[in-house]
Amino acid sequence: MAKRKVVLSALFLLTSGMALGAILSPILIRHGMFHIPPPRHHMSPAQAVIDHLERELHLTGEQRRKILPIVEQAQAKLDELRLQSVPQFESIIEDGSKQAAEFLTVEQREKLYDMEILAKQHFRRAPDAGPPPPEADFPGPKEP
Repeated sequence: MAKRKVVLSALFLLTSGMALGAILSPILIRHGMFHIPPPRHHMSPAQAVIDHLERELHLTGEQRRKILPIVEQAQAKLDELRLQSVPQFESIIEDGSKQAAEFLTVEQREKLYDMEILAKQHFRRAPDAGPPPPEADFPGPKEP
């Protein structure tokens, strides 16, 4: 009998929680208390920026149409600047890894080397380019 009361109480709590969630979720979304952002992986960085501006500044269609080319041009310049700075990023990463490797075990150096490759891939990757290029210039862990 007591076990039955516990099971019925648990079912009551579960169903009432589900009902409350089903009722309140649309209300919270409608009033902006619960924002579901659009998936960003399907849009360009410029599109994400213009969507953010539209949301925050409540842009009209005409404002959006006029501002979009400006944002796209700025994004292209930022991408170019980022690509120009990749060798500097890689040099800084390599220098730091070499200095840190002096204090690490062989296993730690190997893991640091893998982390270095990932960091370099991150900086080489263009925002819309897909997966990073293969690493041909890294023969293996560097000894100090």
